[in-house]
Amino acid sequence: MATGVALRFSSHWGVRRRELLPRGGTSHRRTQKGTLRRRISSGFPFGRGGFEPPLTGPEPAVLPLNDLPDETAWYARVRALVKTRLGWADERGYNGGMGSGVRQPVVAGSFYPGERARLRALVEGLLGEPTPARAPSSVGLIVPHAGYEYSGRVAGAGLRAATAFGRPEAVIILGASHSRLGDALVVPGDAAWRTPLGDVPLDDGTIERLVSLGVSRSPDAFRREHSMEVVLPFLQVLFPEPTPVVPVCVQLAPWSALNEGARRLGEALGSDRVWVVASSDFTHYEPDAAARALDRSALDLILAGDAQGFYRHTIERGLSICGAGAITVLLLLARTLGLGRSSLVDYATSGDITGDRSAVVGYAAVLFAKENS
Repeated sequence: MATGVALRFSSHWGVRRRELLPRGGTSHRRTQKGTLRRRISSGFPFGRGGFEPPLTGPEPAVLPLNDLPDETAWYARVRALVKTRLGWADERGYNGGMGSGVRQPVVAGSFYPGERARLRALVEGLLGEPTPARAPSSVGLIVPHAGYEYSGRVAGAGLRAATAFGRPEAVIILGASHSRLGDALVVPGDAAWRTPLGDVPLDDGTIERLVSLGVSRSPDAFRREHSMEVVLPFLQVLFPEPTPVVPVCVQLAPWSALNEGARRLGEALGSDRVWVVASSDFTHYEPDAAARALDRSALDLILAGDAQGFYRHTIERGLSICGAGAITVLLLLARTLGLGRSSLVDYATSGDITGDRSAVVGYAAVLFAKENS
């Protein structure tokens, strides 16, 4: 029985607010107090904090810090909100409907090679040999989104495992929201996304259904977001014929907003053969042993399919899982799609690559499939 409440500060359009989460006992309050202290000292949730990488390290940034959205400049949030709500076109030609533009890659040449032949060869090596085929069906997947040098092996293992269930008719990519622009769930306005391997078409039918169900378009949320882009070269190598994708930027929003977003996604899906991919790294910049322990505590809840338990655990422990909102929505969608069988495909930390275990980032690949598949 909950005997107390915890206060969590969160950021939405640059405005702080307090959310009340049922909690039990004084020990929880002490834990939350320590969590809040850590968040404030690291800059979270205002600024880059533990969710955005430094200029060097396991998740390299390609843009200078002062060229990223400033969380303390709330007017930028208001501007983005007004543009989204009123459908104003911006300088890149976005508007209230699906555009004809192509989003250019923003991390080619840093997170992954910018040269076509090198990129293809690298991805083919990371994917390895195909897995034995099973009956075609939908699957869910968690994969990391750091530079391929660090997390590519884990991402490749997860995507390779998913291919056993056949080619999907569409891929929903639930990305992290490192900029925290827009609503809890937002979709882009592009017609396609480009990588050095070519253009990937967006599934405009599913996106239009999502918009009709109340999901907002927010081009600003995708402009510099890398978490969905890094998945695309893997899909392009796996499936020579372009597979339509639906990028969805997901914040670690209030539970009710994520639950409603998952419901809308489930209603919008028009196929029994879709991949739902949550793009997320796990613990950021903790000593290796501590990172593994924190990640194990989160993965236990993920593998149990406990969406609400994972969400609450992330909030209460102040976990630095940058795609926690995307993972929560995936876990909720897995119920809708009947994906009741989960397995940990691979796990590693950046320390396994660099040898530096003093401050690592965790990477996990988790597969969700139907019980009888």
